[in-house]
Amino acid sequence: MDKYRCANQNHVMFRFALTILFFLNVLNGLQAQVVLGDRPQRQAIGNLMEFQLADPEITNPAQLDRNAFEAGLPDVPNFNVTKKAVWLRFELTNNGSSDDYVIEVAQPQLEFVEFHIIDPTGKSTSVSAGFFQKYSQRTFANQNYCFPIKVPHGQQRVCYLKITSGGQIQVPVYVEKPDELKVQHNTKDVLFGLFSGVMLAMFVYNLFVFLFSRERSYLLYVVYIGIVFATQANFQGYTIRFFWPDSPWMEYNATTILSCLAGISAALFFIDFVHLREYGPKMLKWIYGFVGVYVVSILTAVLGQPQIAYVILQGNAFGLAILLMGLSIWLYKSGVRQALYFLIAWAVFLTGVCIFILKDFGVFPYNAFTYNIMSVGSALEAVFLSMALAERINVLKKEKEESQILAFKAMRENESIVRRQNEILEEKVTKRTSELQRSNYDLTKAMTDLKNAQIKLVENEKMASLGQLVAGIAHELNNPINFVLSNVSPLRRDIYEYLELVEIIKKGNDTEAVVLIDKIKAYCNNLENEGLKKEIEQLLRGIEEGAERTAEIVKGLRVFSRLDEQDLKKANVNDCVKSTMVVLKTLLRNKVKITKNLGALDKIDCYPGKLNQVFMNVINNAYHAIQSAGKGYPEGEIVISTYQTEKDVLVRIKDNGIGMSEAVANRVFDPFFTTKEVGEGTGLGMSIVLGIVNDHKGKIEVKSEFGLGTEIVLILPRNLS
Repeated sequence: MDKYRCANQNHVMFRFALTILFFLNVLNGLQAQVVLGDRPQRQAIGNLMEFQLADPEITNPAQLDRNAFEAGLPDVPNFNVTKKAVWLRFELTNNGSSDDYVIEVAQPQLEFVEFHIIDPTGKSTSVSAGFFQKYSQRTFANQNYCFPIKVPHGQQRVCYLKITSGGQIQVPVYVEKPDELKVQHNTKDVLFGLFSGVMLAMFVYNLFVFLFSRERSYLLYVVYIGIVFATQANFQGYTIRFFWPDSPWMEYNATTILSCLAGISAALFFIDFVHLREYGPKMLKWIYGFVGVYVVSILTAVLGQPQIAYVILQGNAFGLAILLMGLSIWLYKSGVRQALYFLIAWAVFLTGVCIFILKDFGVFPYNAFTYNIMSVGSALEAVFLSMALAERINVLKKEKEESQILAFKAMRENESIVRRQNEILEEKVTKRTSELQRSNYDLTKAMTDLKNAQIKLVENEKMASLGQLVAGIAHELNNPINFVLSNVSPLRRDIYEYLELVEIIKKGNDTEAVVLIDKIKAYCNNLENEGLKKEIEQLLRGIEEGAERTAEIVKGLRVFSRLDEQDLKKANVNDCVKSTMVVLKTLLRNKVKITKNLGALDKIDCYPGKLNQVFMNVINNAYHAIQSAGKGYPEGEIVISTYQTEKDVLVRIKDNGIGMSEAVANRVFDPFFTTKEVGEGTGLGMSIVLGIVNDHKGKIEVKSEFGLGTEIVLILPRNLS
């Protein structure tokens, strides 16, 4: 709208030159004359004006075609919706005693109104007003467009009104004295105050009811009342006067936005009020469809297309009104009592809307009744719906009383039923208790048997490991013992030869000393004394080495054999690994390559005997995995690594055996799960390993890839306290 003000400022000289010539021509042919007198009466001058539809870019009456003006307008001209600018022309002749008058365009919904007055000298003066300016910038502080003029007694003035709007262009134009205008506006304010009082009373009443009842219908109704009130206030022009006087943009879009919000809130209130979700759920999508169109209309207006938004709004509002009316009739016939109240209230409101709209199309005359009928209909609708909501409370109260009576009767019946059921229940409970006792006994016995079976299975696993251990130890002990036995006979022979020499010495006497010495020397020469001594030393070293080897095996066996120790002790994990390797030496020697990377470890809190069993089970599985891969020594390799962190000791046992698939790796700790052939394993080895590691509050990580090998990582806390 700023473009109109710019045009007025930039074309003053051009306009002045044209208006002189134009004024002379106009006085010769002007037919629309308004005679001002002393009557204290507001005068409608619509039928005394001429009109012309022109390009909105025309800013000066001198640019108009004088011969294009037409007469024959009604008291309140109506130009419907048009993109053109409406120019109205009339002549004022003052035959009264007062010089001061006011031209009032009593339609606050017009977007732009510009008033031009031409004096006898041809000078044109213009004043513009509309949505483009703040309320405080208006020449006359009122929601209607009022233009004060001064016409001296006995003189004439030619006046023009330029009007543009994106909505309905209906132009009620009045000329009156300032005092009469003040009285008229005060009367209008009083009427709107009465309407506001009714709406405010309904708003506050239903708001309090909602706060106490928490019924969503009341909240939706309060929102609906508030939006309807704001919509009617906007139609009457009070929003720019009281609500947003400093927001031209809001006033420009308020009609579309508020009308759409009123339609949306009415639809949502209708859904909840008549219980449409319960009685007509299939119709919800239709109502939500209209709500969606309202949203589109709001977006269209906000994006700068008010005329398109207004057309969408009108069509959607008409369709929703028909739909809600039809649904109300259908629901009432279906037995929904609330639908009747909504039907009556909606019919009253739509009647007011229809009269208001038909007034715009000239079916009904434009007067105070037809102009305010929509506000009256809104107030009556609010009252009827409030009465309906109040009646709803009575209905709910009555239904509650009836339900309480029915509940009391049902309670009495239930009491007798419960009494009988209790007697039957006691019998069943007694019977069931005895059955449960028997079942509990059987279950306890089954659990005991299961526990005993589990103990036996674990013992069998231990015995299987012990069988391997005994076989290996027997083989290990056999070598040093055989070595000792094989050295005993030569050593006995050599010792007997020395003993024989000693006997010879014992049997000799002093007289035969010389002969004896010669005899001993000869005997010693025959014995090869030096060789015999070396042989004896070698035999003794062999016996000593066999004894030490036997002692080492026995020591390793003694350390490993602490399988059933239950006390927590400080022990070095490396010692457990070494003792386990002693036991498994015979099983693994010359079959797989063993690589030990044992780091420096501190003693940790553990059960050493149980850790021995963990290492033996894991290493034994690694050995079988290598055998399954068909690898021998030295291709098959088991790498045992130990190291410690600040909190844990880690043992990594890695093999390059056949490995496991992801499915097998996920089940490796399941009891009785094994990949060995039937009869070769119980499937409890890794399950026992997991249990022992859990006893140590540790963790096990399994990293395996089929065909490449497996790595088991044992993570043991250094401190269990």
